[in-house]
Amino acid sequence: MERLSRPPSTWSPRYAATERPRELVLFAYELGVARATGALVIEPRGASRESVEVLVGEALTTEADALGRQASSRLARLASLPGARLCFEPAVVSGALRTLPLAQWARQTLEREVDLDASQRLAHELGDVELALIPRRAPDPAHLDPTERRLVAALARPRRLPELCTVARIARYKVLAFLHFLRETGALEVRGSASSRPARPSSPPARAFAAASPPPPKVAALGVLGLPGDADAVRVKQTFRSLARAFHPDRHPGVGEERRRELELRLARLTAAYAELIAT
Repeated sequence: MERLSRPPSTWSPRYAATERPRELVLFAYELGVARATGALVIEPRGASRESVEVLVGEALTTEADALGRQASSRLARLASLPGARLCFEPAVVSGALRTLPLAQWARQTLEREVDLDASQRLAHELGDVELALIPRRAPDPAHLDPTERRLVAALARPRRLPELCTVARIARYKVLAFLHFLRETGALEVRGSASSRPARPSSPPARAFAAASPPPPKVAALGVLGLPGDADAVRVKQTFRSLARAFHPDRHPGVGEERRRELELRLARLTAAYAELIAT
């Protein structure tokens, strides 16, 4: 896979050493939300540097990795390495038919941390406070199921935990797992307790990424289609039609609801990229 390194001239890579293995999970979430394109670089202490190619907020993986399990396992392994240095290098990357959305992977990883013991501790900690969503940090509704969207809507104003479970009509353990995810990503405001935690500030790597300039719209659109910068209109059209057929949900009957949503999102991104290219 070819990668053309084009970091903006106003941006220089900045690294942040961390002893917290979960920092990679949180950084991946930031990259997914920002729909970043480039290379996520991990330099473990005493081990070789590794990089994960990222296209519009999704980690590229192999054609054989249809469900993203290999990419997920690799990210989990990298996230478990203590003392790693993290960096994101904006660049143009070529496309792939298989990707793993970083924001969704990070969210699932964080929610899995809430086992029985953790849920009891969290329920005790949040049981006497008011909870509300910080709108600018809210997760993408397209990545939520209907029950989760109800929970997000319920958090539009401050509510206590028992009321949330009732209004959103969601099992208590799922509410707690979702609240843990929101709090760790800085999207949850906690009011009314001395033990309240403020919204989590951006990690050092995320702040470094925030200083980077996004690629021009045309470059980003070509990246979504996996095309080089010199692709002509005929190639753009042919590639879009081929990918649109490959990812159209109707061509994948019998897949689960989660996979169908992924296909719909991918098709929407392809269509938006194509519209951007033919408009220029």
